[in-house]
Amino acid sequence: MAIAGVTSGFLAAYGYQWVYAANASGTLLAACWLAWSYRRQRERTQPGRRDEQADVTLVGPWRDVSFLRSIAALILITLAFDQMYVTLALFLREHYQLGPQWVGYLFTINGLMVVALQLPISRRILRWGLGLSTQLGVLLTGCSFLWLNVGHSVLWPILMMVTLTFGELLLSPSYAHW
Repeated sequence: MAIAGVTSGFLAAYGYQWVYAANASGTLLAACWLAWSYRRQRERTQPGRRDEQADVTLVGPWRDVSFLRSIAALILITLAFDQMYVTLALFLREHYQLGPQWVGYLFTINGLMVVALQLPISRRILRWGLGLSTQLGVLLTGCSFLWLNVGHSVLWPILMMVTLTFGELLLSPSYAHW
């Protein structure tokens, strides 16, 4: 992920068509790898047949109010988080007059922080508890984009990405938990 951020940023500086060509190449390579892996391992890619005789009654998620509240909250915070992918590049260009390579730099910060800090933060979350870490992650994610309105220095987008990444690291266990 860290390499993709830098690479995409540099490719975007030469034209977005190169970013899309690289994305297509990577996706095709992944598809070929999966096809080769399935053939090589001779794994079945179709789900097994369900036993018609089994009489199992499962309680659906629609009756679990706590689960539904958590999912609704995660959807709302994801809407805020995904602004990184949707509007950040436009804002950096218009407000800061930064080129597309800066999106790559910021995603590189994100990727490197995730690689370096995911395990230590996950260990801390075991001590803090999932509820506290999720609340702190939501707070950091929600406030991260406010840094972009503070000034016009490159420091503010960097601080935004660092704050957003800490929020992401604190929220990610709650996504996996539910």
